[in-house]
Amino acid sequence: MAGVPAASAATIRTTAGTVSAQDTTWAQSNAQTDLAEIAIGQLAEQRAQHSSTRSLAQMTMSDHQKALSQLKTVASQAGITLPTAPNATQQAQATQLKSVPASQFDATYDSDQVQGHKLSISQTNTEIADGSSSAVKNFAHVYLPVAQKHLQMAESDYSQLSG
Repeated sequence: MAGVPAASAATIRTTAGTVSAQDTTWAQSNAQTDLAEIAIGQLAEQRAQHSSTRSLAQMTMSDHQKALSQLKTVASQAGITLPTAPNATQQAQATQLKSVPASQFDATYDSDQVQGHKLSISQTNTEIADGSSSAVKNFAHVYLPVAQKHLQMAESDYSQLSG
């Protein structure tokens, strides 16, 4: 195609701006996180012993369902194919949560939420700093305070259960 610059393997031009490997990696990872949060949230609704843990699960499930829906729109515009299942680590974590004794479920769930949201926040900050696609970066800016809110809630619930 004459007049159209060739895209490198790391960047692709779309209506969402230039999409880099960073944008693609973050969007795909974030989709897997959303899917994992929805799955373990459903598990926590069934197994959590404390109302605060159930409330955390309900909020994270709802927020991640909304985030996944929004991310699908952004990814479609950016030409990014999203995974349809959590990654292997997230799936193993869900399997482990299913077998945790009821008395330990809430604390284990909260601990997993704290660790997972710290990772998600770190990855989102990297996307905001290093991403190329304005659409993906804009979504990361919207997503970040939600992840921070989840982290704060998980830390609070964990400390209430622990102390």
